[in-house]
Amino acid sequence: MTLKFIASNSYPAFLALSTDMDTSASTIAGASLIGKTVYMTDNGNWYIIDSDLVLVPFYFPTSGS
Repeated sequence: MTLKFIASNSYPAFLALSTDMDTSASTIAGASLIGKTVYMTDNGNWYIIDSDLVLVPFYFPTSGS
């Protein structure tokens, strides 16, 4: 699977497989919308596109009570 763009206002904005990521650079070709999320469909990991186009792990905040 290659990177699939859904929409800039969607959550996630991109879908991909973990094998699409260049692990040495933590990037995916075509993922260029800074601040948008990428969901890896094969392992369930989330990433956000940083200002230098590197994918940074994204974690949902936990709710406390």
